[in-house]
Amino acid sequence: MNRRRLQRRKHRYGIKIIPIALVSICAVFLSVRDALPSERKIIVVIRSRPLEEYDTAYRGFREGMKKNRREVIYIDYDLERYKIFREDELASKVSKIKADIVCPIGTEAAEFVSERITGAPVVFFMVLDPEGAGIIKAEGSEDITGVTLDLPALIQFTHIKNILPDVKTVGMIYDARKKEDLAREAAAAASETGLELIARPAHTSSDITLALEELFLSAECLWAGIDTFVYNSTSGKHIILLTLKQQMPFIAFSSNFVKAGALLAFECDYYDIGVQASGLANNVLRGRAAGSLPVERPRKARILYNERTAEVIRARVNQDALRRAQVFGKKEGE
Repeated sequence: MNRRRLQRRKHRYGIKIIPIALVSICAVFLSVRDALPSERKIIVVIRSRPLEEYDTAYRGFREGMKKNRREVIYIDYDLERYKIFREDELASKVSKIKADIVCPIGTEAAEFVSERITGAPVVFFMVLDPEGAGIIKAEGSEDITGVTLDLPALIQFTHIKNILPDVKTVGMIYDARKKEDLAREAAAAASETGLELIARPAHTSSDITLALEELFLSAECLWAGIDTFVYNSTSGKHIILLTLKQQMPFIAFSSNFVKAGALLAFECDYYDIGVQASGLANNVLRGRAAGSLPVERPRKARILYNERTAEVIRARVNQDALRRAQVFGKKEGE
């Protein structure tokens, strides 16, 4: 074959081969690209203040986002540093960022965001009673959702049934002005778990004492829903002392009560609340309007138990149900 003709053929074939190789490489690259997140998202996180519980929930949120293979740039602020005279500065900073989502952690941060930040969907968590605080409206028309701190009564009554097998009747005192819904929920939870609820409303502080005296005669334990009118720093100590004296199990809603002498408390699993909120955030990033996603309540509880109180009131407890409980009041050397 003529050398010149051979060179022309090689040249011609070479030109044809190169585009085919490039097409193959591009196809592989595009398939990998499609499997990756389309772009990084910006989430602004505003905590009410530095707090261990908030840090735990935030860690759960970030882990949840990571498990969903979501690439996120986090920009963090502590509201406490901007309190009083610098809130305008913080609102301006957040507005300029043009975040994909704003995540307030804690009730104060959520109040600040709902009042001062616009233009971005909001996913809050670690917030107590968002409707009562005015963070969300009852009709749910705003671009906001989240996870509350309001642990469902059914979860709590299920634990009561398992931990205190002798208990059949549960007493409850509630704020007659604001907590009728809580009383109805507790009644339904008691019925579903095979317990009887004896609920007494309180209109004034004197009603609390009268209701407590009545429940000492008719109920086998006292359960406290989150109700700061009935159970606050002043009344809480008095109620703990009386229940210890009457040898009645008192089931509260925070570790502070258990440390002070309540037998049990059920707190939210803060890490899981963060994971739960990440699920809502991922739905928002997929295109769902935050306001179309129902506000969620915690799905897991931490059990807090005072061993010393159990001895004092001679409570029979199911130790198997307390295997994962955080225990207070242990004897020395244990």
